[in-house]
Amino acid sequence: MKIKPTPTQKKLKELFDYKEGVLYWKISTAPRVKVGDVAGYFHKATGYFFIMIDGKMYKRHRLIYMMFNGKCPTTLQVDHLNHNRVDDRIENLHLVTEKENHKNQKLNSRNSSGVVGVCWNKLVKGWQAQIKADGVHHHLGIFKDKEEAIRVRKEAEIKMGFSVNHGMI
Repeated sequence: MKIKPTPTQKKLKELFDYKEGVLYWKISTAPRVKVGDVAGYFHKATGYFFIMIDGKMYKRHRLIYMMFNGKCPTTLQVDHLNHNRVDDRIENLHLVTEKENHKNQKLNSRNSSGVVGVCWNKLVKGWQAQIKADGVHHHLGIFKDKEEAIRVRKEAEIKMGFSVNHGMI
């Protein structure tokens, strides 16, 4: 089985027009594909747009990044700065390592404190602050005051190089 190469920047510019985070077909690549159509489809389960090129599926944001910047190593990830997976505007995309991407996560929907890494600990009846960086969990303390736990957590994020958007909705 032959592995299909990733499309080049030149090929992407031949296939697509880009406008505000959306790709439009420049040429018809299949009977159902019309020139000017929005390329790809939204995959509800993942929250990403996908586009098929030469029988292989690609995430739209990676293709857009490659269109503007050339190669996009498979060892790196294209991160959405504002956490919105459908906002594929080039100014919202940047290349990061997996570790860096973990430092720019949105707030989990199950979070009850409103701040990543801060939760109420029932056993000790206090606000617990913690952080995980580079695969290591760090216990930052238990606090009677929620605001103090948040302050300590935010200081740890800065010290450990987290994105300013980390934990935003």
